[in-house]
Amino acid sequence: NGDISIESFANPRHDWFPLNDPVMGGKSVSKVEINEGEFGLFEGRVMDVPSLGVPGFIKMETRGGYFPDVSSCQALRLRIKWILPENYDGWFVSFGTHHRANAKNPYIRGYKAHFQPKGGGSQDVVIPFQNFSDNWDPNTGKVVVSCSEDPKTCVDKATLKDMTVLSIMGEGANGILYLEIEAIDAIQCTHHDDSSKSLFANTFNNFVLWGAIVMGIFSMIIFIVQVEHRHHRREGMGDSIQITTAASF
Repeated sequence: NGDISIESFANPRHDWFPLNDPVMGGKSVSKVEINEGEFGLFEGRVMDVPSLGVPGFIKMETRGGYFPDVSSCQALRLRIKWILPENYDGWFVSFGTHHRANAKNPYIRGYKAHFQPKGGGSQDVVIPFQNFSDNWDPNTGKVVVSCSEDPKTCVDKATLKDMTVLSIMGEGANGILYLEIEAIDAIQCTHHDDSSKSLFANTFNNFVLWGAIVMGIFSMIIFIVQVEHRHHRREGMGDSIQITTAASF
């Protein structure tokens, strides 16, 4: 089994930006900074949405760009350098644009899962894909119906083939948050087997290609030899005619 890199903040392939609850009338704030060669920084404060009287959200998000096919993988791994506060209960990851068929709220899109860091220092947070669900509460972020409870809520293969959108969030709990993240990977993948198949296919295709090239060259040589042979025969016939003509005189 192997890993597939989704993002390395030392050399990022995606554009990351903050998105907060003021889009729905809240007052939460956050910022995102990418320290290339080191890590991504996400910090901010989750506060109540006045009109709702419940905590809002902050998130660092990326949309579009290249997302690798991780459908052969079992989990998502966040490689964290530092995360605070240690006891904050509102950390979530979400990805995809999938919209649950019977969802009443049109803004409920993607699959979401909660994660709980172990302390504030350097660590790998592993979130199995089976922990993600498309049935989650838009007020708290928490999963309402899990993948194990209803397979219809599990992440579909199309989303794993291209996440399109990926977010790390603080949601449903007030607090001042700080995160330094080094990488996001899909892990426990079986893509090496696929690579072997691809290698075999490429080797076979190359064999066929070179075989065709050799046959083409061989055919060209035969053609040239035949042309030269005909040319010499014509010259020989010309000489014979000249000799016969001379003899008749």
